[in-house]
Amino acid sequence: MRETWYRILVGWYRLMGHSKVQAEWRARRALEAPDKARAAAEAHQERVADARFTCVCGQLLVEGDRTCGNCGRRQYMPMSVRRALRALGLEKLSPTTGTVAIFLLIALGAMAQLRYRQTLGDTGPAHYLASLELGAAFGPLVFDQPWRAFTYTLLHGGIMHILFNGLALYQIGPSVERRFGTARYVLGYVVTGALAVWAPYLLGFEHRSGPLYVPVIGASGAICGLLGMATITGHLAGTAEGKALRDFCIRWMVYVTIFGLMLGSVAHDAHFGGYLGGVLFGYVVRPEDRVPARRRATPALAVLAVLALVAPVAAHVAWHARGARPAATAPELEAVWYELLVDLRGVEAALGPDAAALVAEGKRVARGEGDRADYIARVTAYLGTLDEPQRRALVLALPDELVRPRGARPMDAP
Repeated sequence: MRETWYRILVGWYRLMGHSKVQAEWRARRALEAPDKARAAAEAHQERVADARFTCVCGQLLVEGDRTCGNCGRRQYMPMSVRRALRALGLEKLSPTTGTVAIFLLIALGAMAQLRYRQTLGDTGPAHYLASLELGAAFGPLVFDQPWRAFTYTLLHGGIMHILFNGLALYQIGPSVERRFGTARYVLGYVVTGALAVWAPYLLGFEHRSGPLYVPVIGASGAICGLLGMATITGHLAGTAEGKALRDFCIRWMVYVTIFGLMLGSVAHDAHFGGYLGGVLFGYVVRPEDRVPARRRATPALAVLAVLALVAPVAAHVAWHARGARPAATAPELEAVWYELLVDLRGVEAALGPDAAALVAEGKRVARGEGDRADYIARVTAYLGTLDEPQRRALVLALPDELVRPRGARPMDAP
């Protein structure tokens, strides 16, 4: 039977245009495939059933061991869980697991932007409000709402922005992840991305356009942080390979800067803030390099890395669940935020039903359908219960002739 199948396959491959030698080779490979798959499945079953496992320090242990004889580390994971992870192929992470996870999060960020009907690359009030609500980094908001120091890396300003950052992450990410390991790599990405927007603001390099803060979005600050991590680890290695890695990363930063100068509207301070943050992180958090103490730290760093990815996204979702209310240390930013909500979503969405009722009543009073003096007194009392940004937004929504004297500036309260 096997000989018959062999001849049939050879004939098929010959019909597909292969030479006689090629057809015979492909036929043998095809007939051997089921045996190889069966052998691989048996080897996998043996691996799953194996009673041996490895401590994070590299010491080989067996089922029943509760403490590592080499490093003294307590073994908490039950053997049944280890076998389940082996069966799923998850006992050891791929050297690109972290990079793939980051790519997926960036894709989710792009989907969220489209879900908000925010066309990538748009400008204007709707774009400004959507950026605020989607988690962009805005001046002091990265301190008022620290989760923005990560969520901004998931948002981008256009298809070219996504493609450029995606290409940079594809070229840089896997090599840094293989060098540092997934836990340190992911944690470094999050930490350096945060430093990319925290450091410039602390140093006074605020992104402003007139009186307003400019949204900072994109993964490039965190990617520059990965370059910084690779730069310092190559420099500290001191080998020819390490020096080559260091020089390669420095050249990359030069290319990124030149390309950004050509494009314009690029947050160079965030790039250099992330890069220097990566240098600092790579100096403090070194790769494992078969050092027992560093291996023992890996599980704890893995937990921190997972929390660093999940916690900011969860905080962002929780903020939306509470109504995505404006909050800012800078009063002018919060005032603009409320004004955008009033203009684009209506008074009730921005300030609540009581404010919406006052605005509706004000329109009737302006038409002469109510007691003007009584209405102004109630409005004045209600404005006293609001903070300054809310008060400014409500004044803008009320009829001009009721709340502003003739010739007053638009932002003057009664």
